[in-house]
Amino acid sequence: MTVDHETILTQCRYWVEHVIVQWSICPFAKAVWQSDEIGYEIIDSTDLEDQVLAVMGQVQRMKESDSPDTTLIIFPQGREDFDDYLNLLDICNELLDQ
Repeated sequence: MTVDHETILTQCRYWVEHVIVQWSICPFAKAVWQSDEIGYEIIDSTDLEDQVLAVMGQVQRMKESDSPDTTLIIFPQGREDFDDYLNLLDICNELLDQ
């Protein structure tokens, strides 16, 4: 099932406001949400290597520019299984530790 980017962004913004901010799940979220400083990056590829490259590219852009300090990287497809998602995180964390 393919969902358009605008719908994905609307749902993610709703989730940030009504779950993360409203329930104070992240102590830093309210300030960046109120000042509209959250970046949203949608990665359409379902390929693990493409997804890792996208995450690492976003990290590099955040280091090199005035891009938002908080960015949600959204994978609408390809990480439905939580273990697959954790695998992606492990790979990215290993690369960041290098």
